[in-house]
Amino acid sequence: YSEEARFGPYTDIFGLGATLYHALTGAPPPPAIDRLQSGDALSLPVGMPAPLATAVQQALELRVDDRPSSVTAFLDLMQKPPSTGAAPPSVASASPAGSKSSRKAPSASLLDSDREALVALYQATNGAQWRSRKDWLSDAPLGAWFGITADKKTGRVIEMDLSRNQLSGVIPAELGQLARLRQMSLSGNRLSGPIPPALGQLTRLKTLRLSGNQLSGSIPTELGQLTRLKRLFLDGNQLSGPLPAALGQLTRLKYLNLSDNRLSGSIPPALSQLTRLKRLFLDGNQLLGPLPTKLVQPTRLKKRTQTKAKHRQEGCATFLMTFLIGLLAFSLGRM
Repeated sequence: YSEEARFGPYTDIFGLGATLYHALTGAPPPPAIDRLQSGDALSLPVGMPAPLATAVQQALELRVDDRPSSVTAFLDLMQKPPSTGAAPPSVASASPAGSKSSRKAPSASLLDSDREALVALYQATNGAQWRSRKDWLSDAPLGAWFGITADKKTGRVIEMDLSRNQLSGVIPAELGQLARLRQMSLSGNRLSGPIPPALGQLTRLKTLRLSGNQLSGSIPTELGQLTRLKRLFLDGNQLSGPLPAALGQLTRLKYLNLSDNRLSGSIPPALSQLTRLKRLFLDGNQLLGPLPTKLVQPTRLKKRTQTKAKHRQEGCATFLMTFLIGLLAFSLGRM
């Protein structure tokens, strides 16, 4: 457990189960992180009484809600008579080789999939150096982890806000497992490398903020699958290449900021499909050509919306006019 972890009855139950496991097997149980990553169930000695095996197994569950809620509940499990014909759960060699266990491994559940994604983020972004990491990698519910909001009924991760939290490293593809995620903010960190195409699997996402990092490479076309997206902020990075036409599929988009990158090429006509767009920022790139006609209607975009291409056209015209006026004045002065 980390020093910032939250403790409660569930940690005492876990400690009790770990003590019994050690006494029965002669070795401590595998670390929780190793079990989370491997998905392997605990192996207990053959011939152990079924109630005892059940109690130890449930006490060592990775999810807090799956453990006995109190010592009384734990003792009740130990004294509960086994069902007729039932084999002890997760006892080594208790079922024929090749048969399927009636209980799924931890990694098979949706909650464990969310937990695996968060653990992958912590490991890939130097979590030990984060500004705040309260309850991360602990056995506390995911909603208690700093920067994470979970659904009150399902426990699934629905929001992530780790902006300006000193994350460094790459964004792991495992974040694509957070199928219920609605908002993700990782702005103002030191993230590098590409934006993983797996983020295109987050089809419930409404807000994606990756501004102010050091992300590089092209904008994945897979982001066009985020059809519920309303806000997309990728500004202040080192993204390069053309604007993907797939962004035109984000028909619910209201705010799009891609400024201050290294994007190049022409602006795809497909962006004219963004009929709900209120703010668009493309300046600070090397984009060429005009915006699609439907996109520059005064009623569609606010006055601050600008592109580098427009800056380049207006800048050239202004420079040429200034140069001609200066040349004319110089010529007249010599007459």
